[in-house]
Amino acid sequence: MRSTWLKASATAALVLGLSASLPPDAADTALTDFLSALTYCGRNLGIVQRAALGKLLAGAAAYAQALPAQPQTPPPLMSGLGDAHMQITTANSQAQAYFDQGLKMLHGFNHGEAARAFRYAQELDPNCAMCFWGEAFALGPNINAPMDANNNDAAYRAARAALDKSQGVAAPERALIEAMAVRYTRQWPADRAPMDSAFAQAMSGVADQFADNDLIQILAAEADMDTQP
Repeated sequence: MRSTWLKASATAALVLGLSASLPPDAADTALTDFLSALTYCGRNLGIVQRAALGKLLAGAAAYAQALPAQPQTPPPLMSGLGDAHMQITTANSQAQAYFDQGLKMLHGFNHGEAARAFRYAQELDPNCAMCFWGEAFALGPNINAPMDANNNDAAYRAARAALDKSQGVAAPERALIEAMAVRYTRQWPADRAPMDSAFAQAMSGVADQFADNDLIQILAAEADMDTQP
């Protein structure tokens, strides 16, 4: 573990430094590859190292956002990130693939890239309710870090869009979307704790309803962990 962590930390400065001298499209590719590698490493680290890795990923993601935008370049579909999957209501196979990639990024503690995958899935299928749910989940608090207040507006909009588009989705999707609806308010609250607790309670109910769904059990467990001081 220590060797994996030291290699990831040492590589961070090198990749971020080199990317500053690359053309925008090449820099974006280099950073994406770097973030993917750190996501993979994150599954093999201890709790303390994961927390530090989360900060490193956040810094790299912030740097990537400062690069010139490349609106015509979609995030690449990556392999080797695990087998996380949830069948969602969409007729677009690529939207499904990017939704699954978002789940894999969440499992690897790379919430910035998860949100990016979910947003691109929305572009592929603007009526995909779960693609908006995914963005709302990714922008919230997690076991490594509290929620960034700057993400509140986007998270609230994504949660509302998911609810607005949820007619006709499968029962597990509908339950997840309805639980997400209690996680955010239009205005950033002075204290997020009541909403985090409400979301955890709602997710506990979803987990009880779909006891044989492993992904839902994982999401409910994290929601509960996010309420811990």
